[in-house]
Amino acid sequence: KPGKFDEVYQSLKSGAAANKHFKVYSNADLLPRWNFNNSQRSGPITALADPGYAFQDMYEAAEYYAKTYNISITPNYKFGVHGYDNKDLPDMYSMFMAKGPDFQERKVLQPFDSVDLYSLFVKILNLSDPPPTNGSLTVVGEALKSSNLSRGHQKDPKVSAAIVALGSAMVSFSIVSFIATFVVLYVRKRA
Repeated sequence: KPGKFDEVYQSLKSGAAANKHFKVYSNADLLPRWNFNNSQRSGPITALADPGYAFQDMYEAAEYYAKTYNISITPNYKFGVHGYDNKDLPDMYSMFMAKGPDFQERKVLQPFDSVDLYSLFVKILNLSDPPPTNGSLTVVGEALKSSNLSRGHQKDPKVSAAIVALGSAMVSFSIVSFIATFVVLYVRKRA
C-alpha cells in the first residue's frame, strides 16, 4: 500500500536478519548484474532465499504437483526451484552446445549469462543494427572461430532480428523443458 514501503521493508529486513536464510533488497539495492533494477515485473522490494531454502508459497506449488501427478511430497523432498542468484551455484548453470561452420570444435567455455546468446546469434547471423541487450560476446564469443570474431562474413542481410528472437526462445524453451523433465522424472522416481 502507498506509504507503507519503509515499514514493510524494515520488517522484512528484520525477519531476514533473524532467520538468516534470505536477503531483502529494495530496487535501489539490487545487484546490477541481475539486470532487474526497476523492472515492471517486480515490486519495490525483492526477497531472495538462500540455496536450499524456499518461501512458503513453494508448498502451495507442491500441493498442486502432488495432486496433478499423484505424488507424495514431504518436507524432506528435494525440489528444483528458481529465483536464486546463480553466480555461485554451479548446479543451476545451464548447458550450451553449438556446432557449425562458425564454431570451434570441442571448445569449452567459462560459465556465461544466457543473455549473451543473443549477442552470439546476432554475430553469426551478421545482423546489422539489432536491438540492444545486456548480453556480450566476452565469454560466448570464444566459441567462435577467431576469423569470425574480427570480421563479418557474408550472410543474407535480410535475415531479421525475429530469427534471433526465435533462436533465443528455442534455447530457453529447451533449457526449461530439460529441467522440468528432469524434476518430474526425479519426483516420480522418489515416489
